[in-house]
Amino acid sequence: MDRRDPSTWLTSHPNFKWRDGMLDRYGARLVLDQWKHPAVEVPGHQSGINLADAGTAGVLLTLLDEEGALTDVVREADGWIVAIHDGEDDIQGFVGDTLGEAAAWALLAWWGEDLGIEVGASVA
Repeated sequence: MDRRDPSTWLTSHPNFKWRDGMLDRYGARLVLDQWKHPAVEVPGHQSGINLADAGTAGVLLTLLDEEGALTDVVREADGWIVAIHDGEDDIQGFVGDTLGEAAAWALLAWWGEDLGIEVGASVA
């Protein structure tokens, strides 16, 4: 599993479910009532999620918000920061080149995923 790619971690996480509006790596937009994909069927769809897609990023941010975790989204010159709280008073920001990547790192951290690296860290 590629530790630099949060989409790999996200789609294999037990809490992950494909949601309406997400875009997969093949360019298929998920509309559950109309899902037709030649390779696989939902819910076993494992093609990978397209984190560069604005719709997918919006779905991930909505999940964080529904959990009560989302505190802030910041656009920086070279990327995005998605901030979540830890359930107490601490806030942590997760950085990504795209909004979806930052949201994915934040969602994985919220789910308590132990990635074996600092979540959102740059891995060479």
